[in-house]
Amino acid sequence: MGAPTRTKQEAADRKLETGIQQNLTTPLTVGGKQYTAAQIATVLQARIDARSATDVAKAAYAKAVAAEAAQMAGSKGLLVGVKAVLLAMFAGAPDVLTAMGLSERKTPVKSVAVKSEAITKSAATRLARHTTGPKAKAKITGAVPVVAGPPAVTPGGVGHT
Repeated sequence: MGAPTRTKQEAADRKLETGIQQNLTTPLTVGGKQYTAAQIATVLQARIDARSATDVAKAAYAKAVAAEAAQMAGSKGLLVGVKAVLLAMFAGAPDVLTAMGLSERKTPVKSVAVKSEAITKSAATRLARHTTGPKAKAKITGAVPVVAGPPAVTPGGVGHT
């Protein structure tokens, strides 16, 4: 079955303490030392008190952790905004930012291989979509097709001389 739970152990200690106080009239010799019923009861009560103190401390700890989490969640938005404003205000003064525990934003550095791959992909996409830039579009011109239609009517009409 496994080790007894804290609750079961505490109940067993209480029951043992009560039983010893009611039924033990002569001292017991344990490990070469004699103990009276009162001394054994004191040891058992100390165990019970220590367990209760641990339970109280655990509850206080859980409450403190919950309060900390609530405080962190509530103040996160403010601190993100404050840091953003400070980074903007002191962008050219790294010594001031360092004094506040901040550092300037780092610009990402792309390698030549990444850049050339991006250019190749961009060109392939433009080719696949048949897209052109504004200068290439301006070069595209077309001639207006001449449609052979009915002869043009002249003023005065037919038969007027």
